[in-house]
Amino acid sequence: MRDISISLFDLTGTMLKPWLDAGYECYSVDTQHPAAYESGGITSNGRMHKVHADLMRPWLPPVERSRIAFVSAFPPCDHLAVSGARWFKGKGLRLLARSIEMFATAAEFCEWTDAPYLIENPVSNIASHWRKSDYTFSPHHFTGYKAEDNYTKKTCLWTGGGLCDA
Repeated sequence: MRDISISLFDLTGTMLKPWLDAGYECYSVDTQHPAAYESGGITSNGRMHKVHADLMRPWLPPVERSRIAFVSAFPPCDHLAVSGARWFKGKGLRLLARSIEMFATAAEFCEWTDAPYLIENPVSNIASHWRKSDYTFSPHHFTGYKAEDNYTKKTCLWTGGGLCDA
């Protein structure tokens, strides 16, 4: 039974709310969650588990892979997004490499699960290094405001994993 949803690089856990409401066990993974060393870095509130984990190091969920129904990932875009291209040279190669590594970690984890997934990032140079995104949108399309009343930011989704078992 696929009854687990995981969200990587996710401090708020907002992406998991519909899954939680539908009865899934949810794991929100981010370095900013409390460390909670006595519980292996996991702070739980019912079916919502906040995992303190540095995804630059190997991390595997504390569940069987076959139970994972969906994965979302929001790797930091600070050093990838073309909106910040004018600052790329000042940031240097190390920050670019770290950002690409975090994105690669998300992609590898998502593909490892064999579950449907999405990876979100603004327009960046990832398409040059990996593949073109599957979808693009601007967040203002989903706020109920007019574009002139809200910020616009072309955002990409890389998706995969096929269909989820019912």
